[in-house]
Amino acid sequence: MVFGHDIIFRQKVIVDGELEKQRKIKFTKVNNKKENSKRREHEYKVGDLVLLVTPQYERRKQPEISSPTERPYKILRVFRNGVISIQRGAYVDKVSIRRVRPYKRR
Repeated sequence: MVFGHDIIFRQKVIVDGELEKQRKIKFTKVNNKKENSKRREHEYKVGDLVLLVTPQYERRKQPEISSPTERPYKILRVFRNGVISIQRGAYVDKVSIRRVRPYKRR
């Protein structure tokens, strides 16, 4: 594409860059829609309980950690950028919502 020649056959190729760009944008949107269709929507609110997920690399380094999640913590504040404040023992910790899961009582 860059030099206007085919890689396998020695012949000139006319490439429409704008058409390729539009195809790539369309393909990206289709893939995003497919991937997001499997996700569940959840909005965290102040007062909700969440489980803090321990990353796998931390669990490998510390074998005494057996559970992938820590006990339920109460949400104190929800920020717009995907961060929440939780009461973690004696201190308040800011955590990304990617590291927590909603806690459901049995």
